[in-house]
Amino acid sequence: MAPPPAQPDVPPPSGSFEVPVAADSPTSFSAQPPASPAVPPPTAEPPPAPRSAGMRGWVVAFGIAATVFITLLAISLLYYKWYKADDYQTTIVVWAPDEWKGATVEVTGGGLPAQGLARELNEADHMLIRFHVPPGEYTVRVQRDGHTLAQRMTDPTRALTARMIWWPFRAPAAATQIGKK
Repeated sequence: MAPPPAQPDVPPPSGSFEVPVAADSPTSFSAQPPASPAVPPPTAEPPPAPRSAGMRGWVVAFGIAATVFITLLAISLLYYKWYKADDYQTTIVVWAPDEWKGATVEVTGGGLPAQGLARELNEADHMLIRFHVPPGEYTVRVQRDGHTLAQRMTDPTRALTARMIWWPFRAPAAATQIGKK
């Protein structure tokens, strides 16, 4: 056995205490022999494989397959919904003068719900509103504070057709004058 290390004559700080530990205790690193490679004892059979190792692979594979299935289902349902949606190719464009700021534009007609379509004119949209509607006859009314500022109806003998753009009040020169320089 090795002799114990020399102890200093200085008293320990207050609140601490000294615990004597033998030099050859398992917690003393100097008393332990150098580490040797662990050699398992010889056995006749290999250790049994854990039961959850094979199950874990199936759970991961099922999770991936379920994710792929749900993703493809969501994509197909969204595509079907988009494919069945009606594309209205007729457009009513209301471009108003600055004096109409804050007025409400209402579009009513046979191809729309009973309440029609409505939107407020504002500077953020440059006093321009587009309504995409099915072909048919329409009335466009601009109101502010209960007063009608303007109203225009499509010609009853010439209803709006597909791929038609109607500017009921004001249209830029580029939309009405072709080839003028």
